[in-house]
Parts: sequence; C-alpha cells; structure tokens
Amino acid sequence: MKKSVALLITLFFLLSVLFILNIVLNSYEKYSKELKPSYIAENSLVIKDYLQILFKISDKIKTSKDLQKIFTTVPLSSKEGNFRIIYTIKPLFNKIDINTLINGNKINTYIENYIDNILSYYQIQDPLFFKDLLLDTIDTDSKEREAYSEIVSQNPYFQNGKIYNFKHLEQIENYYYKRTNDKNIYSIPWKKFIFFGNGRKHILECNLMTKKVAEFLGLTFSDSVSCKSIENKENNKTIKNLNIIAYDKNKSFWIESDITYFLNSQMQNIKIVYDLHNKKVISVESNPVY
Repeated sequence: MKKSVALLITLFFLLSVLFILNIVLNSYEKYSKELKPSYIAENSLVIKDYLQILFKISDKIKTSKDLQKIFTTVPLSSKEGNFRIIYTIKPLFNKIDINTLINGNKINTYIENYIDNILSYYQIQDPLFFKDLLLDTIDTDSKEREAYSEIVSQNPYFQNGKIYNFKHLEQIENYYYKRTNDKNIYSIPWKKFIFFGNGRKHILECNLMTKKVAEFLGLTFSDSVSCKSIENKENNKTIKNLNIIAYDKNKSFWIESDITYFLNSQMQNIKIVYDLHNKKVISVESNPVY
C-alpha cells in the first residue's frame, strides 16, 4: 500500500512537470510565429514559463522524499524539431556555499577544514596558497595574506568580495597554476562540492548529501549517508555548526535549474537559482562569461 502511494506521488510530480513543460513548448510555438527570432525574447519566454513550473510545485514539496522527485532531466522538442529544450533540476543545499568560508575577518573553521580536506585529497601542491587565494577573493580588502594572494593587485579587472560562479573560480585556478605550475588544481570536480551563494548560513540537507561531501566535512557514518546515519556524538558539533538537517518546508532551500535550448542549431544556456520556500529567484545567468 505504501509503495503504491509513493508511486502515485512520484507520478503526480512528473506529470505536473511534463504538463507545464508542454505549455512552455506550445507558448514558444505561438510566440515564435508572432515575433522575430531574438534570444532576448526567447530567454525571457523560457524563464517566465519555467518559473511557473517552480512556483506550482513549490507548495507540493513537504519532505526530503518529495524534494528528491523533482531532481531530474527532461528533454523536449517542438513538432517541427527546430526547437529543443533540456531542463535539469538539482539541489544546492546538499553542498557548501564557498562564500561562507569567511565572514568579515572571521574564518569558519568547519568550512576551512572542508576545503583543506578537498585540497589534500586531490594532492594540491600548495594548498595554503590556494586557500589564501580563495580567502582574499571572498573578503573585501586588498591586504595580502601572503605574497601574490590578492589577485586584484595583479589584475585590476578581477572582482573581489565573493566568488560569483565557476567561471570566476576558474580564473582563480588559472592564476594559481601560473604561480605554481600545479596541474592537480584542475582535477577537482568543484561542482560536486560547492556552490556560490550569498555567504549567509544555510541548511545542509543530510538526506541529499553525497558520501564525498560528508567525508570532507569529517562526518562519520555507516555505508550510506542520511540524516539518520550521521546521528552520533562525534558529529554533533559539525551538525550544529553547519545546520545539517533534513529538508524543512519552512526554511530556505535553493535549487538550481539548468536550461539548455537549441533554436535552429544555435545553443543557449540559462541557469536559475530558485528558493523553494520563499518562491524567489536568487539569480539568473545566461551563457555566463565571467
């Protein structure tokens, strides 16, 4: 009986998403006949209709199990075949916001240890220098933690105050490589471990956390990671400091929607960060170049 109910709930979520995505395609076909081809117009249409999807499903997500049902990839195409679109939805609050590494002048030692463990695992030759590059990028001053750790002093066009996205992080990696010739820095799959938030404390969803994230956080657990498996005295301080909990519909929870669409063989990519609880768009990037 329980399995049947769970299956029905899953089908409900999938059908809801597919139904609304079908509306998006119909809308595109309607507007494409009325408007001249314009990526600005099409981006606006895609974003507007996709936000309808997120707004409609937000209220239906009440638990971690509900949440997991929306993390999927859905490809669709128009009848003529000249328009194809791929939606991918994934969680962000199962990873660490790299911008929480430092707040003002205070370093979060739990996040620092997390970064240290990642750098050690991937055998980074000068982990202290790379970490100082991160810290000197996130903070707002121009004071070097060590020689050449303030990239902005070498490149006046480099932006300080936070790390904005993976293009920005790639600039830091490139700078590190030029100084150290350490190719190992490019072996780190950062997308699995971090995201780029506002530097404020957020929940860390333990039922969606990967083993590697848990290991780098120094958590002890059994074979698999879940909220239940990490409940022990050794983990208590880390759990409390990093607000590691199960999904709570009454708390902010960010997801990232990656939308790639192809129009007459031309590709466009849009990334939307959305807060399910507040039903609010946090950021939108279209083919980010920074």
